[in-house]
Amino acid sequence: MEEAAHAVHSADILLFATGAGWSADSGLAVYKDVADLKVYQDQHIGSRYLCDPDLLTKNPRMFYGFWMDCMNKYRATKPHEGHAVVKQWMDTRFSFHPILHRELCRLVSKCNPQMREHLQFSSMEIILELSNVFTPRTESYTSHTMHDQTVIVGLIRAYSGITYPLTSFYGYTSNVDHHLVESGIQPVYEIHGQVHQWQCRRGLKCTSTPAVWNSTKSESSVDPETLLFRGDLELLKCTMCSDRTRPNVLMFQDSCYVENDVAQRCFELWIRAITRVASWLKIVILEVGCGRTVTTVRDTTEEMYHRWARNDCTLIRVNANASDACISRCKKSISLVMSGKQAIFSLFKPI
Repeated sequence: MEEAAHAVHSADILLFATGAGWSADSGLAVYKDVADLKVYQDQHIGSRYLCDPDLLTKNPRMFYGFWMDCMNKYRATKPHEGHAVVKQWMDTRFSFHPILHRELCRLVSKCNPQMREHLQFSSMEIILELSNVFTPRTESYTSHTMHDQTVIVGLIRAYSGITYPLTSFYGYTSNVDHHLVESGIQPVYEIHGQVHQWQCRRGLKCTSTPAVWNSTKSESSVDPETLLFRGDLELLKCTMCSDRTRPNVLMFQDSCYVENDVAQRCFELWIRAITRVASWLKIVILEVGCGRTVTTVRDTTEEMYHRWARNDCTLIRVNANASDACISRCKKSISLVMSGKQAIFSLFKPI
C-alpha cells in the first residue's frame, strides 16, 4: 500500500479505470449477480440472456422490464464516498499539467473543425501562447505550485472556455450506471455507454436525429414482482422509423450499439498526447474493480501500461478478489486485494 500511495501522490498523470467492483461498493450488483433474483432463477435465466439485444424481439416486456429496473436502481442508489475523494483529487491534484496541455493544444489544432468546436477552442493562438509561457524548456521539469496551476487553468479557461479533455486526469469505465459523471468526475469515457440514454434498436441504420437521447422512462413502468414492463409498448417506438427503442448500452452479440464517437476520439487524443510526452511524465494507471468476466478495461489498462512502460509508469490493480487482483507481464505493477472504496481512501486520503 505504501508503494502504491507514493506512486499516486507523485504522479503527474492519472488514468482512473473502473469496472463493476467499483459500483458494487455503492450496493449495485456486479455483472454475474444482475440475474440473481428469484423471478429469473425460477425461469433459469442468466445475465447473458438478459443482456442480449435479441431478447427485445423474443420477449420485449422482459427486456424493457430488466433494463428499466436497472435504471431505477441506478437512479435510487447514491454513489459511495470514494467518488467525492476522486473528484477532489481530480480538481486539485490532476487538473492541469503544462507539458501535457501544450501537446494537447497542438494536437487539437490539427483536428477537424467539428472536433475543435466540440472541445470549445475559441482562440487557439492564445491557448498555445499561454501553454508556451508556463511550460519549461528543459527535461528537468519541476511541478508548479498549486497556486501557479490554479492561475494557469483560470487564464486558459477564461480565454477559451475549455473544460474537456485538457486535464491530467481521465476516467475510463465499463460501468453503465453513469455514477462517475453524476459525481462530477470529468472527463470520463463510458466505453459501454450508459443506461439513462436510449437509441433506436436499428442503430445507425435508422436516420433518427439525434441517434441517442436521454431517457424519460419512470419506475412505474416495471411490475415489482414479475419485473416485466407493464406500460404501453407503443410508447417505446422510435419516432423516426417506428421500430423499438433500447438503452444505449453495449450488449452481447450487439451489432447496432451506437458508439459515442466524440468521447472515443477525445480519449484517444488524450492517450496520444501522453504518449508523445511520456518521457517527461510520471504516469499512474489505477484500475479498480475490474474482473475477468468482461475484460475490456483490464485489457486496455495493460495495453496502456505496455505503451508507456519504458517511461515512469505504474499500474495499480485493485480488486476484492485475490485472483482478479493479480497482474502478469507488467514489471512495474502493484496488486491490492481490497474493495475500491477502501483503496481510494487509503491511497488518496481526503485532502
